[in-house]
Amino acid sequence: MKGWWSALLAAKKAGKFRYVGFTGHKDPYIHNRMLEAAQAHNFHFDTAQMPLKHPGRPVPQLRAGGGPQAGGNKGSPCWG
Repeated sequence: MKGWWSALLAAKKAGKFRYVGFTGHKDPYIHNRMLEAAQAHNFHFDTAQMPLKHPGRPVPQLRAGGGPQAGGNKGSPCWG
């Protein structure tokens, strides 16, 4: 890893902060992609934050095998 990512990890190691995480407000599929990318690079996020339902927006769902599926306002996301 290069550039800002190396600087981020060096700052964490130096005690500038304790946790590395991410947040998103659009689609759980994006979170899934972030976790897959982290796993592919042997990286562990300390935290992830995702609202389960955004007012006025349909709740996207994931199908088994990944990929978004519009779920309307039928309830919480389904993790396949």
